[in-house]
Amino acid sequence: MDKKQILEIYKKNLEVNGKDKLSCWLYSECLELASALVAIELHPTPEHLKEVYEEIADVKILLEQYFIFHKIEETYKNIKLDIPIEDNCQMANLFSTQGYFVKHVLNYPAAQMVLKALDELECDKYASPEIMKIYDFKIKRLAKRLQNGFFSGCNNEFLGDFVK
Repeated sequence: MDKKQILEIYKKNLEVNGKDKLSCWLYSECLELASALVAIELHPTPEHLKEVYEEIADVKILLEQYFIFHKIEETYKNIKLDIPIEDNCQMANLFSTQGYFVKHVLNYPAAQMVLKALDELECDKYASPEIMKIYDFKIKRLAKRLQNGFFSGCNNEFLGDFVK
């Protein structure tokens, strides 16, 4: 799926679910990523690693939408991350607190911090092609759910091209 198709899916998701629900989902996914980071810290298993990958993909999808629907730049160039990436518990705290700020107000600095931390996890500590496979799967599943009216009784015929 190309970026234009993904953008159309995101726009339809915003239309169907609204900013408030998507912001709540982003916060929820930040909490789930925080939980997965603590779980792998306490008991590193292949299942917990897969959960981290899945939660990274979920946060990535919802954070991309956050930047789009608030029409703000997706960047973290001014953010210095002082939390050591090796410390899953501190990273978990970052995702839970910054996710809270992102949910409850239009908070560009918090969104940038989440983006920076997510990039650190995705590209450094937990770098794996598995994350993009999960990301692609979840985008396609979102398109199918929107097309089938999973979130509401809407008709989403235009998404049929994306769910092959």
